Amino acid sequence: MPKAEPELSPEPDGILAGVVAPSAFRKGTWRGEIIPEMQPARGDIVVEGKRGLDCFANTNLDFILRSRGITDVALAGFLTNCCVESTMRSAYERSYRVVTLTDYTATLSEEE
Repeated sequence: MPKAEPELSPEPDGILAGVVAPSAFRKGTWRGEIIPEMQPARGDIVVEGKRGLDCFANTNLDFILRSRGITDVALAGFLTNCCVESTMRSAYERSYRVVTLTDYTATLSEEE
């Protein structure tokens, strides 16, 4: 079986460079932990392995949702104009009904 190519190149450009350079969002580090108020409850599913803009790429999210008969997704997060938008498009392409929770998204500036 061929080895999957990583979603991120070793030296990405743009917004992803700002994630790779400081080693942001690394599991087991302060910047990569789920805040106490949002810790998963017993029995909750945590999807790991996201390495780029889209939550579906390089994860088993689509499999998890489909195996549970989930057809609607609600999105929140950071950066609205990158990760949230990429995931929104990907979910839509996979025939999910998508709602973006705009009160629960953020980006770097009002303009963005």
